[in-house]
Amino acid sequence: MAEQLRSSSTGQTLLQTQVVRRELATPDTLTLWLAQPGTHRAPAPYLPGQFITLALPGRRGPVYRSYSLSSDGRADVPWEITVKRQSGGLASSYLFEHAQFGATLAATMPRGTFTLPRHITPGMPLIFVAAGAGIAPIYGMLRALSQLRPALRKPLAQLHYAAPQSMPLLYGRELAALAQGTEWLRQWNYSTSRGALLTPETVLRRSEPYTLSAHWYICGSEALKLSFQEALERQGVPADHIHSEIFARQEERPDAHTMPLFGKDTTVAQVRIAENGALLDVRAKETLLQALERQGYTPNYSCRTGVCGICRLRLLSGQVRHSEASGLTPDERAEGYILACTAYPTGEITLSGATTAGESSRSGRAARQGTMVALRIGMAATAAAVFAGAWALTNHKPASAASVPNISPPVNTTPGGSGISTQPLPLGPNSRSGVS
Repeated sequence: MAEQLRSSSTGQTLLQTQVVRRELATPDTLTLWLAQPGTHRAPAPYLPGQFITLALPGRRGPVYRSYSLSSDGRADVPWEITVKRQSGGLASSYLFEHAQFGATLAATMPRGTFTLPRHITPGMPLIFVAAGAGIAPIYGMLRALSQLRPALRKPLAQLHYAAPQSMPLLYGRELAALAQGTEWLRQWNYSTSRGALLTPETVLRRSEPYTLSAHWYICGSEALKLSFQEALERQGVPADHIHSEIFARQEERPDAHTMPLFGKDTTVAQVRIAENGALLDVRAKETLLQALERQGYTPNYSCRTGVCGICRLRLLSGQVRHSEASGLTPDERAEGYILACTAYPTGEITLSGATTAGESSRSGRAARQGTMVALRIGMAATAAAVFAGAWALTNHKPASAASVPNISPPVNTTPGGSGISTQPLPLGPNSRSGVS
């Protein structure tokens, strides 16, 4: 497994990964292949549909951004992520400019429960709904399904995929090739320019007679997720058959930290900070993260939608209301962790792990420096790796996209061939398997 570091600012295990291939899918969309340094193997085991969080150098400390893995779950091929360049985006600009062949990047262990059912059996319907970049984790799942033996690939999988008018279909050619000449996957593309809208009514019509028995996977905007969840619940689809994930375009939200205008002068709860005894007010319709930021605190965060788990804090007493969030594992919830970006305090709560900008600069400087030193070492190593990486990674031959091995062993299958197991491989004592 790749060399492990420890991010003192987030408490998560970081792995050193190496860029072994990069390719522009579109002029503003970059696909990166990340491997265990010196190999073409995945840096750590994962399930198709999970995500990683990259820790990237920033002016004031590490910048954290989460990306879904679109690779198929095999350990003998690199992780694959796709990054869309955002106007003024710190993380995406850094990756476009610096994530060259041989560069090293620090990443968390894979997380997330937006994954295939534990066992897939013949006749199991699977319906995937994706909008825009929300196709990334779903593409990984479909790639895994495509490698099953024909007898196991008989579930009638459907893909309903929409892209904004200004964007091409991400993985469009790859998905077309995946479905070509097969009977296990049917695909519908939706485009506002052609008047073909991705709506629950249209998809439900096309999903019959498998609507109630299918496992549904929805990934896109929050509005898309909510509209499909409500429609499926009205139809009577069991809750444990509905799997959803919000794909947030985090770098296009410069005002994400600002306070809601609704009831801006009304205090509805209070937060006591265990470390310094400070008592903070929380206003109506304000998340814990927004309340902390408004009063000078600097919690770490990335997605602000409850997916990545970076903004976790420990609740010592009191209660909070949660918007649905998948960024915490059951063990973390049992230990009292909450996500500041989706938590709404009720009454008075006591919180551990939040610091003000001043406290962070004093007591947290060494913690951040630990992560930054590791990142700087990686950046320094990048310069040497660009020169020497081809020597080490390509068996002394010039590097090219064709040098990435095309190995296609079967996905982990259960004995007897009655289904596939999507149970994760052991990740080690500091790892987690959960959902994104």
